[in-house]
Amino acid sequence: MKKKNSWTAVFALTLAGCGVGDPQTDLAADVPQRPEPRAEQLLMSRQALPITRVPRESYRLAAQLLEDMRGTESAPTWGSALLAPDVQPLYRPDVLGVAYYEFRVLVRDRSMGFIIVSTGSHDYPIAHWSFEGLSPTETLTRTAGKAVTTFYKVDALSYVAEGLEGEMLANMGGLPHRIVGQDPAALEGPITPTDVSWVPEVAIADDREASRAVARRVVDGPSTPTQPLELTGWRSWQELKAGYRESYAPIAESLKRQAEEEWTTDALARDSGEGLVEGRTAELALLYPQAEFRLSGEGSQFVRAQLVTTSAGNQKLVLTAVAAKPGVELPLTVDIYYPGAPAESVRFVVLAREDVSPEASTSKSDGSESLHWADQGLLGAWSPWSTSFAGSHANQRLYGQMSSGTGPNTSGCYSGCGATAWSMLFGWGDLQASLGNPTWAKRWGMYRANGGYDADAVAPASMDTGVRNMTWELRNHVDTFCNPFNDNGATAPWNMDEANGYLKNRSGATVSTHYNVLGYHATRLRERARDSIKDRKVPAIIGTGWLTHYPLAYGYRFRSRTVKKCVLFICWKDTEYQRQFYVNQGHSGYGNSWIGAGTWFAGELSPNN
Repeated sequence: MKKKNSWTAVFALTLAGCGVGDPQTDLAADVPQRPEPRAEQLLMSRQALPITRVPRESYRLAAQLLEDMRGTESAPTWGSALLAPDVQPLYRPDVLGVAYYEFRVLVRDRSMGFIIVSTGSHDYPIAHWSFEGLSPTETLTRTAGKAVTTFYKVDALSYVAEGLEGEMLANMGGLPHRIVGQDPAALEGPITPTDVSWVPEVAIADDREASRAVARRVVDGPSTPTQPLELTGWRSWQELKAGYRESYAPIAESLKRQAEEEWTTDALARDSGEGLVEGRTAELALLYPQAEFRLSGEGSQFVRAQLVTTSAGNQKLVLTAVAAKPGVELPLTVDIYYPGAPAESVRFVVLAREDVSPEASTSKSDGSESLHWADQGLLGAWSPWSTSFAGSHANQRLYGQMSSGTGPNTSGCYSGCGATAWSMLFGWGDLQASLGNPTWAKRWGMYRANGGYDADAVAPASMDTGVRNMTWELRNHVDTFCNPFNDNGATAPWNMDEANGYLKNRSGATVSTHYNVLGYHATRLRERARDSIKDRKVPAIIGTGWLTHYPLAYGYRFRSRTVKKCVLFICWKDTEYQRQFYVNQGHSGYGNSWIGAGTWFAGELSPNN
């Protein structure tokens, strides 16, 4: 059943434009340019900064993430990794000054991922990172063809290289679309997600009976926006920069509100001290070699400190609370001295283990995270990361979009990220059936020979003729359209559930989608994707950026810490969380990475056993 929407074609065909990661250099240059950047800003962006000139707060965020991830399943290639000695500033058109810093990660002088750190609450503190491949600026530099003056991060996964005259030299991840008519006041009201499910009316035991499967579509919530919105393409890079703030202000504010929780928690922890619990350790990345340290404060007599050499050859400071005083928060200051560089001070509070209530670990009815008490973040101390994957990296189907004129794509644009995301998810489920996964064993028909309806076949790991046939059929089911201003294919979230039409006569599996029609991040949508990965062990499609892209999330991780908040003379403890998704970009395996776990869309697959 095809549903009709009442919106103009220009709206439907530009929503979720699905950047494909290729350079985009075909925008017109007939729009008046913005004033040139300030001279000092232009000079700074012409070349990377020495890491010693990066603000200390940003440097510590990146160095600490690298040290925390070393030797973990979240970053399996970083056992001997180091930060590169140069750091690239990144800009965003609505942020004054540097908006992000890109730290490249090296393993034996070879690029092995990156860490992108935000300079303020306009985005998550760690906005984007990966444990493999080139960094965004390295990729852009290789494709720019000319000297790059400035790098921009314009969306969650979209980056631009700009030349000396303000021209766009290269883009990876595609460009977001122009949004006109969003009402910022909508952020102040309840954000009501829409739930769309295909409910089986005739259940089947095995996909040999797929022709008997019948499902009906059930919708709960607004299916399309109630306010008049217009989304179009930008005519030029200069027009995008000039209109960026006006176009994206409400969605940018939605992202900021999601990110502020982490920034506030960081600030409170710095003020009151990182919690260091009896019997536990804290590992501090050291920013420069040959560091020395000194402990002071009442807590210093209860802490053992040791300089440890990592597998990469650098050093970290390991602090262990060997004892504590029950009921007393013992202050500890760690002063770290670096030859030829300013010292830094890090504050801690030493806490007794028995002061922690086991009740802090009980599950909550609102679906929020739950940790065993021994892993709970306490008074500013981050808990260990709790990481879940829906299968292994090797299980992922590494598909991509088809460019115009690449069979069977007969359109004038790329086939779109929506269809690619569903192809990768259906391919994942089909692989599980072939591996004997009992949950999916009867749902072997999601992919058949050559992408057709007949003989069983296992969905291949990468693109071939059959996958192209499957993706193109899905593209037509979900009503992907071409943007007249560039070659991106776009899919509205309220059409994404029509992917269920592909499963008809092939499988008894069904899909469900959950989304916010205005592209605002919502907690319940994040939890939908989280629960699919963490509890059901099934990847989930999410929505990233300014209504831009549908990657397939198959990893989720979170950690917590509790901070003390005070208003006048009243204080209380509040537990906050840091959350990230690991996404398969739908770029044939390129660019898979960790991102902040905000989303405006969640798409799920169910076996209906």
